[in-house]
Amino acid sequence: IIINLLNVVISTSFEELSAIFQIHSDLAPSFEKLQSSLDTGIELENPRPANAPQSPFLTAELVLKPHQVEVDPSRNLTLSIISQTIDLFYDAIHSVKPFQSDEKFKLFTEPSIVGHQEEKLFKNALTVDFIISINDVLSANRKSITDNINLAYDKVEEYVKRFELIREGYKEDLQVDKDKLRNEKDLDSLITYCERYTSEMAALEGLLPEVNLGLLQLKQGTFKEEIIPTCRELL
Repeated sequence: IIINLLNVVISTSFEELSAIFQIHSDLAPSFEKLQSSLDTGIELENPRPANAPQSPFLTAELVLKPHQVEVDPSRNLTLSIISQTIDLFYDAIHSVKPFQSDEKFKLFTEPSIVGHQEEKLFKNALTVDFIISINDVLSANRKSITDNINLAYDKVEEYVKRFELIREGYKEDLQVDKDKLRNEKDLDSLITYCERYTSEMAALEGLLPEVNLGLLQLKQGTFKEEIIPTCRELL
């Protein structure tokens, strides 16, 4: 009974957790929308129904580096954190000792009737490890959680492609010799610099502080704060 109860507890827990991940995942914008709508100043996710969670389950930060636009925490780190959290559930279940080997329960597992010692009722009782290992629904729910995390990061990677030109401009900005720029005499070169920096500033000024992408909310404040000072300094 106790083993079945533990199996029900962990099965129900993962069923509900998997359902929560799926609800958030279903609310995410499609890949088609992420590819067709490149405006960084609008919400890509449709308004959430009143009976649905109003904020994504996970958060991450958009980080600008000269060589690439990164997401913190990364896909691998998020998967590792979730996996470790899941393992805590399993560890808690595995820490429950079987009653069959407990001395206090010999009265029930090896009863003595009218002074006669009966044989042990359960010589090889099923372990909780075995019950969990054959629980296909539990395995499917655990896989669903991982699949939805991977899908969320796939959509994040699709979303950040729109910042590639900004990243390239940022990389060039860091390499600009400011003294040379101040002494630049060629008017066409100065106009080109000003147009590029002004365009970058305009794109960043309208950038939302965060964007909801279903399971994951991507915060963009640090990204914006990293590049705007560089543009302003060059202007």
